[in-house]
Parts: sequence; structure tokens; C-alpha cells
Amino acid sequence: MPAIGDNPIRSVDDDKLGRHAVAQSLAREIRAADTSEGYVLGVVGAWGSGKTSLLNLVTSELETEPELTVIKFNPWMFSGTDQLVEAFFHELAAQLKESGSSKFEKISSTVDRYSELFSPVTMVPVVGAWYERAQKVIKAAKKYGDGNSPSINARKTELSNLLQDLDTPIVVTIDDIDRLNSVEIRDLFKLVRLTGNFPNLVYVLAFDRQRVEAALTADGIEGRAYLEKIVQHGIFIPELPQQKLLEQLGISLNTALEDINLEHFDEARWQDMIIEIVLPLIRNMRDVRRYSVSAASTARELAEYIDLGDLLTMEAIRVFRPDRFELLIKARRALTTERATGTADSEHK
Repeated sequence: MPAIGDNPIRSVDDDKLGRHAVAQSLAREIRAADTSEGYVLGVVGAWGSGKTSLLNLVTSELETEPELTVIKFNPWMFSGTDQLVEAFFHELAAQLKESGSSKFEKISSTVDRYSELFSPVTMVPVVGAWYERAQKVIKAAKKYGDGNSPSINARKTELSNLLQDLDTPIVVTIDDIDRLNSVEIRDLFKLVRLTGNFPNLVYVLAFDRQRVEAALTADGIEGRAYLEKIVQHGIFIPELPQQKLLEQLGISLNTALEDINLEHFDEARWQDMIIEIVLPLIRNMRDVRRYSVSAASTARELAEYIDLGDLLTMEAIRVFRPDRFELLIKARRALTTERATGTADSEHK
């Protein structure tokens, strides 16, 4: 059986939903944007709607231009505000340096120096594993306070001037924002707000609007208003039409079940069950993939004993409505036992 996973697509060859055109449009917008004071673009959609896949397609489009630098940052790989802030500046500096371009060497070094001044303001390391970093931060803070080092504003101006001289912008993509906890989401958007107005620095942020707005709502601040001040333009990923979901579900199940014995399969009944029970439980392509993998595993074990349509229907309930599935398990005796006519308790063996 061909592998089916819950992984985002990475190339246009895997695009089954026709979103390559959207990716091309976004890439054109990024290239044409006025980046003199930075630019922040949002790819907005619900969990599982395909934000990462679209972001990958956009990145592929941008990377067709060798002179355009794309830096990928996944904040979910780091836990806590301390790591998040430090990792962002480290990744920005490291990936610029790894590009091999001499024009980024000075920018990379300046980012490092800027982050040294920024870190004491945003990070409060404690004991234990943080001790070594704490010493570096304290040293940076002392240097910052001794009056001989440039201020944060001076360092920011230096970095702004270097970025201003670039012929093309640096694009920073940030994915999986909605996987962070609320405090980390707030700190990430503070970071974008503080650095988002650097010239020739473009952010492409992928997130679930409801999740982020809820996280940004605090201390009398409305999350939506805060978000609108940061994100200059948002592209919304629409929900897939039911017909498209049904089509992709059929393709995915056919692939997943191609080595399953169909001896016990009432196809006519299955047509009703997939429309009336299974499809209403599926919201997006992530659900399609998740269900197909689970259905294939269960079918390999039980398809020779149970009608495949019944098995696939029960599997959809188990995967997407586990609470209801548990109730069905508890009621299995009442649901499967034949009773004699006119009696409540007698059973036909």
C-alpha cells in the first residue's frame, strides 16, 4: 500500500486542490510589496486547512529567484518565551550566514549584536540549565548599561541601514504559530511588531485567526485590533466544498485500501453511509489523511470478518467522535442482540 501520511505537501506536483495559483499570486504580491518599512503578510486558516502546504508552495515560488532570500522559522520547535526570542535571532543570523552571500555577513553580525542588547529586556533566565545563558545575558546587560556601547536604537538604526541597502527583501516565514501557548503567541507577535518595520524584511505568518486573537486578547486589549496593527494583509484559506472533500476522500481511501480483500463489501450501502455519516465528520484534508491511515490499519485486521462499509463507518465515528464510539461500545449488547417478539428480556440464540 502506498504511504499516506499527515504531512503537508512540499511541491506543486502534490497539489491536489489547485492552490498553486494562489501561491503564485502571493509570491507576486511579496515581490511587488513596498518593503521600505517592512511588510507582514498573514496566511490565515483554521487548524488543518492547509496553511503549511500553501506556505510551502509560496516558498517554492519565491525560491525560483536565487537573489531572493527565504528564511524559515518554526517557533513550535522551541519552548517558552526565552527560547523563542533567542532562537529567532539565532536562526535569522545563522541562515543569513549560511546563504554564503557576502552581503549578508555584516547583516548577520549586526543581528547578533542587536539581539544581545534586546535579550536582557525580554528574557529572564533562571538557574539550572539556564545558568550559562544567564551569565551571557548578565554580561550583555552590564555592557549595555556601562554607557560605552551603542543603545538599542543605535543598533537598530545600524541594522535598518544595512537592510535598506539590499536590492531584494529577506522573506521570513513563520509557521505553526497556533500550536504555541497563549503567552508564546503574544511574545511572538511582540517580536514581529518590534522587528516588522525593518526595511526589506518581509514576514509571512501562518496562523488560525481565532486562536491568535484569543491569545492576544489580554489586559483590556482587543486581540483583533492588535493583530490588524501588525498584519498588513491577510490571505484567508477557505473551507473546501463538500464535493471536493468527497472526491479527495474517495481517492485517499482507494489508495489506502487497495490491498484489502473486498469480499465482504456492500458497495450500495456504503454509498449511503459515506454521504450520511462519514463525510459530515470530515472538515479538511488533514482529516481525510488521518482517517484514511486509520481506516487502512483497521481494515487489514478486520475486513475478513465485517462488512467493509460498516467497518469504515464505525472507524470514522471512532476517529472523529470517540465519545460517541465509547457509548456504542457500552451499548453493543443492546444494539446487536435479537429479542423475541412481545418480550423484553428473552433472547434468540
